[in-house]
Amino acid sequence: MSDAATKDQAGPSASDGAGSYEAGSKEAGSRETDSNGTKPGLAGLTREARSRYSRHLLLPEVGPEGQRRLMDAKVLIVGAGGLGSPVALYLAAAGVGTVGLIDPDLVEASDLQRQIIHKTSGVGRAKVDSAGEAVKDLNPLVEVRTHRLRLDSSNAMGIVAGYDVVADCSDNYPARYLVGDVCRLSGKPDVYASVHQFEGQAAVFSPGGPCYRCLYPTPPEPGLLPSCGEAGVMGVLPGILGTVQAAEVVKIILGAPRTLAGRLLTVDAWLMTFLEIELERDPGCPLCGDRPTVDRPADYELFCRQEAASPGETMTPEELLRRLDSGERPQIVDLRDPHERLLMPVPGSMGVSFAKLRAAMPELDPGRDLVLICGLGSRSLFAARLLKKAGHPGRVLSLAGGARALAAARGDAESPY
Repeated sequence: MSDAATKDQAGPSASDGAGSYEAGSKEAGSRETDSNGTKPGLAGLTREARSRYSRHLLLPEVGPEGQRRLMDAKVLIVGAGGLGSPVALYLAAAGVGTVGLIDPDLVEASDLQRQIIHKTSGVGRAKVDSAGEAVKDLNPLVEVRTHRLRLDSSNAMGIVAGYDVVADCSDNYPARYLVGDVCRLSGKPDVYASVHQFEGQAAVFSPGGPCYRCLYPTPPEPGLLPSCGEAGVMGVLPGILGTVQAAEVVKIILGAPRTLAGRLLTVDAWLMTFLEIELERDPGCPLCGDRPTVDRPADYELFCRQEAASPGETMTPEELLRRLDSGERPQIVDLRDPHERLLMPVPGSMGVSFAKLRAAMPELDPGRDLVLICGLGSRSLFAARLLKKAGHPGRVLSLAGGARALAAARGDAESPY
């Protein structure tokens, strides 16, 4: 797949000054005169650019010089989904010269609830192509580079090297650790955000300050935090956090004196509260500490994932259906929350939320096979191992693929998954 979707930038080409943007440098448009004592003019801005970016030009903190810096900048957006949508659109509108989009996935109908850069007509298309087309439609002066692949330890350093700033709009822990490590090793700002149900957070990890590993030294236990596909997310929430990311990227490029570097912004959209937490560099951090040990990208899937299921730990949905059809009655425990179970009931199952499973152990029948079900299969595998460690004497199985796979095996077209 080609890394460059379009090469027809109508505005100035992006500079090669990767890593030249640092929070705390002098505001780009704050100078009243240049080094020769004359007022900077509109040189380098075409008539179309002057018209399109006129509201930026009126801001003393931006002005012509700041706009030229935006037009010279190259920004990589990791993930063309809920967070990546507003980031890409607002950076394009702001006139960022080169916008890179990296995402391996295709647009699905369920994405449209929050991924506003995509359209119904784009379902089934590559996300980077759909998003790239929207960016070019919004601002033809922007160069769009698309990378339809998964960012990993084998390609990340090379891809990130071509950009000045990285916006981490990914939706999983391996990608966040990868982006954080590669940005720090490359000396590039990492503009981070994440969302979960009604809550989100954002921060800037700049060279010299705390990094992502300072915030999360170790990944959470797999299965403890359900994914967006399991837990859901308020559609507007990625728009709020993605807009914060876009603002921080613009500020970094302009040299704003204060960004979210060293601060974590947390958002609760249900209560509509915004809180700020100070972040400090951890002297013992393996990436940015006093004696760093991380000097290259690692295997982040291995770093973050739980041990793969071994034979005898899982049951396929097809096998479960066959056993039920033959009259067998394994004890089925649905670990999803009550509202999830209402959306897609599993007949004959016992509903026990994940958090209450240990308390429900006396109700589990050791004489029958125990089959645990969650949304996608990760929580149930984690729970099965917890039960065995807690001393459950019977056979414990996790339903592979969870309720989503069970719905597919039953031919359930109304499944919310």
